[in-house]
Amino acid sequence: MKKVISFSLILVLIFVAVNKQPINAYNPYKIKGICIRGDDIAKEGVADAIDKISKFGYNTVFLLVKTPEGKVFYKSEFLPVVQDILPSLIEYAHKKSIKVYTYFPIVMDKNFSSQNPTEQMVNSGNTKDPYYVSLISEQYMAYVKNFLMELLKYDIDGVALDYIRFPNGNWDFSGTFLNYAKQNGIDIEKIKSIAYNTFVKPADWKSMFTAYENGDKDVVKWIELRNSVVRNVEFVIKEYVKSIKPDMTVGSFIVARGYRYNKISEAPSITDTFTYQIVNFAQSPDLFKDNIDFLAPMVYLSSLKENSSYATVVTSNIKSSLGEDFPVYIAINPDGISAEETEKEIFNAFKDSDGIVLFRYPLFDMGKLTFDTYPIPQSTANLTFETSKGETLNAQLKIENKNFIPEFKDTVFVSNYFYFLELKLIIGNKTFLINGENYQMDVAPFIEDSRTFVPVRFVSEALNSNVLWNGVKREVTILNLFKLD
Repeated sequence: MKKVISFSLILVLIFVAVNKQPINAYNPYKIKGICIRGDDIAKEGVADAIDKISKFGYNTVFLLVKTPEGKVFYKSEFLPVVQDILPSLIEYAHKKSIKVYTYFPIVMDKNFSSQNPTEQMVNSGNTKDPYYVSLISEQYMAYVKNFLMELLKYDIDGVALDYIRFPNGNWDFSGTFLNYAKQNGIDIEKIKSIAYNTFVKPADWKSMFTAYENGDKDVVKWIELRNSVVRNVEFVIKEYVKSIKPDMTVGSFIVARGYRYNKISEAPSITDTFTYQIVNFAQSPDLFKDNIDFLAPMVYLSSLKENSSYATVVTSNIKSSLGEDFPVYIAINPDGISAEETEKEIFNAFKDSDGIVLFRYPLFDMGKLTFDTYPIPQSTANLTFETSKGETLNAQLKIENKNFIPEFKDTVFVSNYFYFLELKLIIGNKTFLINGENYQMDVAPFIEDSRTFVPVRFVSEALNSNVLWNGVKREVTILNLFKLD
């Protein structure tokens, strides 16, 4: 009778390293980020805020370094300054091995817009917004480059672009942009008429979208032109950043509509379709290909009218378009949804994407947990949860498809999530099982002198470890980004 060796393990996903790295060291596989504003951090004190962020396991902060008003959080020679926060933030964060990414809106800059009204966007109703700047303004691109030249003097780890899109399909009908469209052979009067009916009067929020899907020549060319403009802005910014710091990471936040339904005929509503995203915002993963190092789709469930599984849908779609190795960080906002649904979304994002970015500090209660009873599948386990506010909560661990999701009714838990893994190896058999599924290895386990020998590479890789072999030293190194509980 063959003997079966069974390992039942609880793996703490992502947030803790056991390969002698600091607990909060940057994890190259998963980002646990949180968006912050300089004024929020200043209220608490940079050192205290970073200590709290570090204590509860974050490895990346995203600082809104330039606001939609065009004001910055560092000493600038030409931009209005809110507070000089960036240098101290970098210092304290790096001491805690936390990466510092800066993000800022592209299409919005009230400071520039107010000084250069002729460079503003215009909608089909011939009105302007004091925040919106034309994406084909060469003057504005020069302004952005001057800002980046100042920003890149600091020891930041990455740059994330925000609002690199059109506000919606009703913009940009400025004279400059319409002339550009005319030069590209587009009937601009026809486009203005369709846009007016879609977004202004009678505002049916349908005409432009259906015309695009039906292949109307001018509408398709108009949408393609808007998309090419966004792509060009990405390219210009990325090339400029890389010309100053070639190894700088450049990414972007993007709208996350339409990843479940492609066409209007498939969806409950036009707003649920990818057509809606392309026509409105000129944002598609394909536009970012070769231009951006990562994407952070904003999977805000309340505004999308979606559920927690949508994080998986968005990740899968983007990776199928840009490649499985392309980093996707799911941006999450708990506003308007339950703590339980937020919990599930965070878990799904960590399970299927390359990390999360939470919007924003200090919206989330962070905390540490301890088990009161040991969790196993098809049962419940009690745990104690200590929040960052010094509160102690008791809860039961919710078990779902061998995933352990702590369930709280009035707080969002963001420290650890759990996955149950059962590994079975059979003596003399090259087949082994992970959670009941068959896999193959090149050598079978065996027993010798009453000791059981198993292949270290297959066992380690089954536990999501990296195995390194040094042939000279005849040495095996196992790197494990999980903690065994």
